Amino acid sequence: MRRKIVHVAIAAVLCRAAILSAEDAAAEQRLKAQMEFIRSMMASQQGETEVKPKDDYARADERAAAGDFAGALDILREGIGKLAAGDPKRGDYLMGMGNCRYALHKPDDAAAAFLEAAGFFKTIHSEREEEALRMAAGICLGTYNLPKAEELFRSALELKKTVLGWNGLSVVYLGTGNPGKALECLKEGLKLLKDGEAGSADVLFANMGKVYVDLG
Repeated sequence: MRRKIVHVAIAAVLCRAAILSAEDAAAEQRLKAQMEFIRSMMASQQGETEVKPKDDYARADERAAAGDFAGALDILREGIGKLAAGDPKRGDYLMGMGNCRYALHKPDDAAAAFLEAAGFFKTIHSEREEEALRMAAGICLGTYNLPKAEELFRSALELKKTVLGWNGLSVVYLGTGNPGKALECLKEGLKLLKDGEAGSADVLFANMGKVYVDLG
């Protein structure tokens, strides 16, 4: 049916071309545009449209989605070497490498990748510097490197105040036996909550409950 429609469209355009004046340049341009559109429709119909190959990041993402984090990491390592020093994609690759390393139970390597990403984002003045610092901070928190976690969460919050940043810093203070500071952080986080962020609210209130238990 679609092929028939295309053929009818071609016939209609050709009929119109027969009555066009040779001096009518504007009409001629419209005709060319119409023909080009029809040719593209036919190419699509016949499966002749060019399919661009996936880049390394997309391939790595597929591997990671399938649970092959080691394979994804190998692709990212190879792919990042092909990028120019200032290519914005480098940040995505570094963040991906951090996620893969964390999934492979290599937290120190993961934190290093996120910190490298933060440094890169800083050089290109990207807002994602905050995200990378926060990711590295979260890993340090998970490995009980609380001083480093505090430093990184604070650095992230200096760049941008976020619910996750304040919550992470509150957990650091809970871990260091300072519930008063933890409560201050949680209150700052609550100020940033927006409608529809029920999940974040649950986390904040759960930690606030722990704080009040510690405060007695």
